[in-house]
Amino acid sequence: AFQGTKHVTDWLANLHFIHAPFWQHKQHCTSRSKSFGSSSSSSSSSSARAHNGFIRRANQSALSISALQQSAAATGKRLVLTGHSLGGAVATLTTVRLLRSLHTTQSPRDSSSGNDEDPQIRCISFATPAVANTDLLQEVSAAGWDKYITNIVLPGKA
Repeated sequence: AFQGTKHVTDWLANLHFIHAPFWQHKQHCTSRSKSFGSSSSSSSSSSARAHNGFIRRANQSALSISALQQSAAATGKRLVLTGHSLGGAVATLTTVRLLRSLHTTQSPRDSSSGNDEDPQIRCISFATPAVANTDLLQEVSAAGWDKYITNIVLPGKA
C-alpha cells in the first residue's frame, strides 16, 4: 500500500504536476531490475507523459516493488498494489511499469498467441487524481493493461 498525502513532502510531490516523459524517466535501478520502466520497447510512445511528482515517488519504490513482484510470481501469488490519492497515483504508475516490464520480457510466442497469461498484478486505488496524458492512457488501453487497474471514487468526489 502506498501512503496518500500526509506530510509536507507529500504536498511537494503533489505540486510537481508538470508532466514528464514516463518511459524515459531516470530510474534508480540495479542491473538486476533494469527492465522496470526501461525504454527499450519500440511500441512505447515517446510522447507518453505523467505527473512528475508521482513519477518521482514511483521511482523511489521501484526496486523494492520489482523484487516483491518477482517473489510473488515465484510463489504463484498475485501482487495487488493500492493507495489513496497520491498513494493511488503511485500505485497506478507502478502497476503500469510492472505490466510493461513483464510484457517486454515475454517471448514472442507468449505475446502473439492472443491468449496472454494473467500477469497476476492488480492495482486498486481510491480517489486517484489524474496521473497521465492521453498518449500514455491510450498506450495502456491498447496493451490491455487497463483491465488490471481500478480506481474507486465516491459519487460527488470526482
